[in-house]
Amino acid sequence: MQLQNLVKAQYAFDAWLFSHMEQCKKKRRNLIKGNEALGTIELVLIIVVLISLVVIFRDRIKNVLNDILKEKSKVTQNPSNPLSYGKGKKS
Repeated sequence: MQLQNLVKAQYAFDAWLFSHMEQCKKKRRNLIKGNEALGTIELVLIIVVLISLVVIFRDRIKNVLNDILKEKSKVTQNPSNPLSYGKGKKS
């Protein structure tokens, strides 16, 4: 009885493994054919657009980052400021 159950389980596992291997083969064939290459082209175009936006707005981005860093340095240099997160606390 246990041997029959073991044989059935082995058969089920073999069938699952075979079907999984067939699915992998189909996916590989589709990838080679180029059906899913459109996603790659779209990704490259999005990256190009993002890079061009950074180049166009480079000065504005620098100004915003400098303002943020200046504000952060003011907060850390002024210990009486409650936003300094406990730095310079007197005990």
